[in-house]
Amino acid sequence: MNLPIKYEVPALPQLIEIQSNWIDVRENILFRAEALKAVSSQAEYNDAEIILKAITKHSNDLEKQRKQLAKPFQAVDKKIKSLTDEAREKLEEEKENLKKKMAAYMDAEREKQQKELEEKAAAIVQEQESNPFAAYVPQQEIKLENKPVIKLMSSVTAAWKFEITDAVQVPREFCSPDERKIREYVQREKEAASIPGVRIYEETQVKAR
Repeated sequence: MNLPIKYEVPALPQLIEIQSNWIDVRENILFRAEALKAVSSQAEYNDAEIILKAITKHSNDLEKQRKQLAKPFQAVDKKIKSLTDEAREKLEEEKENLKKKMAAYMDAEREKQQKELEEKAAAIVQEQESNPFAAYVPQQEIKLENKPVIKLMSSVTAAWKFEITDAVQVPREFCSPDERKIREYVQREKEAASIPGVRIYEETQVKAR
């Protein structure tokens, strides 16, 4: 299987900067915003609205510039990731296969060891019961210790997982309200919305356009 092992990086910008004129406009807008100490009249509200729109537009302008500046770097990063992911793909597949084989062996050895312990315990019980003087001999507690299954060079842990087979039967403490669905319902129904256990209220919001 022939894989690409190199990627010729295109010419990238050598300098990334925020233009000084953008900074100048920002400082002017901030000065006007900070000068408006409170909104206590219609005139001050109108001023605040104008400043709010200016802030929103100027901030969004820089976000647009950021996206343009980042484009060539994002393309390179994406290509590098694709290159390395493709080269690692077979390794990662084999890693998972080996993990499964090793886990299967560990399970089989653990089951075998457990069976041996049970057989030893049963043999001891049988020996005690067959003793003609068993009634006169204090019964000893049977202690059989598990030995390590195999010597390990890697870390092996028991991972407990789960699968939901019937969501209706899952206890409430393991369930979370679907906030996205609640939000969509409230926005759709507005004042007519009603959900047990949910407080629905109206809030005034100011959006700059």
